[in-house]
Amino acid sequence: MSDYNNNPAGAKQYVLDQIAQIENYEGPHFAIIDLIQDQVYGAIKAYSALGLFDYFEVDELAAKLSKAHWSATSNIINNNFN
Repeated sequence: MSDYNNNPAGAKQYVLDQIAQIENYEGPHFAIIDLIQDQVYGAIKAYSALGLFDYFEVDELAAKLSKAHWSATSNIINNNFN
């Protein structure tokens, strides 16, 4: 996280990079996805509290996070049960 400066653009890029990790996850465990999702959602809330994200950005990022979580869940199911 130290590669991302404490500014709105860096904060948003950090969250988007973490979401991309979730979206591309193809490992065997649901728990890892849940843990990463919790960490990313926590980062979204923290950056919002610091004033780096406004309401609309929080909503946009939370929606992307949810979509990524379901995509990763689908990948896990397809890789482990097909």
